[in-house]
Amino acid sequence: MSRPTPRSEAVARAYLDSLPPEMARKRVVGAAEAAAFCGFSVQHWLRLNRAGKVPKAVRLSGSKLGWQQGALVDFITHRAG
Repeated sequence: MSRPTPRSEAVARAYLDSLPPEMARKRVVGAAEAAAFCGFSVQHWLRLNRAGKVPKAVRLSGSKLGWQQGALVDFITHRAG
């Protein structure tokens, strides 16, 4: 698994800093945005999801998954050490 770059972590933090805190952590994003946010391709993100190596997804519809942005930030922070 590749590690997020310091730049991707900085971009994530800057983005969250611009939202009210209660909205930032609960905002749900789709697979493409979650993958980009964490520095992965969509295909790799979905493989990681199937393997249980990323935060638990929220089912938005029959086949649509989403991830809470707060869980993604925690994931990035945990991986960065």
